[in-house]
Amino acid sequence: MNNIFEFFSKNNTDPLWLYWTKDTILALLIFIGFWILAKIVRHLLNLLGPKIVSIVKINFDNDSFKKITAPIYLLIIFIGIYLGIESFSLPTKASTTISGISYIITVCILANICYRIIHEIFAWYLKKIEDCDGIIDRQVVPIVETTIAIFLAGIAVIVIMKHFDKDIFSLITAFGIGSLAIGMAAKETLGNMMSGLTIILDRPFRIGDRIQLTTGQSGDVVDIGIRSTKIRAVDNTFIIIPNSDLCNRIVVNQAYPDTKSQGRVVLGIEYGNDVEKAKSVMLNAVAEIHEVLSDPPAAVFFTAFNDSSLQMTLLFWVDNYRTLFAITDKVNSLLIKRLPENGINMPFPTRTLYIHKEP
Repeated sequence: MNNIFEFFSKNNTDPLWLYWTKDTILALLIFIGFWILAKIVRHLLNLLGPKIVSIVKINFDNDSFKKITAPIYLLIIFIGIYLGIESFSLPTKASTTISGISYIITVCILANICYRIIHEIFAWYLKKIEDCDGIIDRQVVPIVETTIAIFLAGIAVIVIMKHFDKDIFSLITAFGIGSLAIGMAAKETLGNMMSGLTIILDRPFRIGDRIQLTTGQSGDVVDIGIRSTKIRAVDNTFIIIPNSDLCNRIVVNQAYPDTKSQGRVVLGIEYGNDVEKAKSVMLNAVAEIHEVLSDPPAAVFFTAFNDSSLQMTLLFWVDNYRTLFAITDKVNSLLIKRLPENGINMPFPTRTLYIHKEP
């Protein structure tokens, strides 16, 4: 063993061919050693990987493992190339250039490995919630993944610049000033982006929910974007609202906590009609419509004395808010038939004028 180390030890008295032969053989041995190490590591990962992920309860398939093990294999090989070049007695400029390129590639591969691991974990998570109510999660994950990718790229750039003894603080300062200038110029756009992220995380509504705005407009949420939210109105028109405006408004979510919705019918009966009988007729009429829920039950209230009628309010529940208008139409059509049949009249507005003549 000592003879082998003595052979590879560099001696200024060695002939030039022997000096270069030692360097070449040593560099090749380092490369071959790391190549064999890369093969062993890849084999161990393929062998032990499924057992490791089963412990942490993450279900990776073979394609996912290949996406992760492939760059790890390349990383070990490039580390061997880097160390082999470092051991080679090249001219200073050539050695610095080649080793610098190898170092950059090694750092990029390492960042890529980290990103692929995170990407596969997120892909597994999205697959896990595929059959669940995870629409918002599927929107948040790409944003988080992109943020992590930018963060990893920034760390890689800083590590590379530090290796080449570059001043990273001036670069960070320049980025900070540039970000401030961009923030001031694009204040409204950034405000919409932050509001969009707030909506996605806070979940006041989900895609597919029907919401009602303070302007009286209502519709189904089609898309929650970074800058704006798109709503399909009941008349099939699109309402596009900047997220910052939506965050500062009162929004009624008709689909939360469930799709049940309350219908309301307000009508007037003549003075002199039996109020209790009118209530009974209205409840019996609404019970004939099978789409109206029995639980919670319908209810009728005597709510006001109008100028020419007694105001009655009928409240009933339907299973889905999307059918409310059609069922309300059925209720109205049946009430206008059943009330007169039972002697309950709905008067027109009338006024009685008394004219006094002076003698």
